[in-house]
Amino acid sequence: MVQKKTKEIRLHLGCGKRNFPGFINIDKSNYKHIHYRRDVNNLKIFKNNSVHMIYASHVLEYFDQNEAKLVLREWKRVLIKGGLLRISIPNFESLIKVYKKTNNIEKIIGPLYGRMKSNNKIIYHKYVYNYKSIYTLLRSLNFKNI
Repeated sequence: MVQKKTKEIRLHLGCGKRNFPGFINIDKSNYKHIHYRRDVNNLKIFKNNSVHMIYASHVLEYFDQNEAKLVLREWKRVLIKGGLLRISIPNFESLIKVYKKTNNIEKIIGPLYGRMKSNNKIIYHKYVYNYKSIYTLLRSLNFKNI
């Protein structure tokens, strides 16, 4: 008997203008490539343990500490066991190095505070991470191989 290979589900959360082939794009913006226009913290359209990979670049910092826990729990809910979560967030330690090197606060204001228009509203970063803080948060939610 030949088993039908199921297609891997890969999500690109908070994709904005970026469109990666092979990913399901989820964002509140209104671009043609977006498959689902919705908040990235609500993935109820996906079953538990159904997603193979989540990619979220510069998304998590728009949630405060408590919100981030809820968001990550939701992302973990949909990930299969052994699934991959790839996140990119501003690294506070790196920002400090840039500031010390340049003595120019303008070089770090964007990554530190963010500023983005979302649904005709300006939103800012609510939290900043260093390696230890994101590691601790992910471990507290039972993420592995961080």
